[in-house]
Amino acid sequence: MSTDINEQFKLAMDMVVQSALQINLVKAPLEAFIEGEKSSHNFMHITDPTMYRKMINSQNIATNLRVSKAAVAFVKEVMAAAEEQQNAKREN
Repeated sequence: MSTDINEQFKLAMDMVVQSALQINLVKAPLEAFIEGEKSSHNFMHITDPTMYRKMINSQNIATNLRVSKAAVAFVKEVMAAAEEQQNAKREN
């Protein structure tokens, strides 16, 4: 790799880490949304069938759920990779 490519790659990796750190600040509400959607399937179809049908047919909720899951997974992967790097540095 040329120096320019190395610098671009380093910048890209720095941006990935910064993005994960920013998302990590709001991870709790994303996880709560994911868990709330998951648990709603256990009771909502009984307690409020009309709302449940609206929820399961909502493209907006489906999109937000998909993005929330992706964001949480992204943060977990970046944090796991950072931990692996830290462990490797300690071993050396």
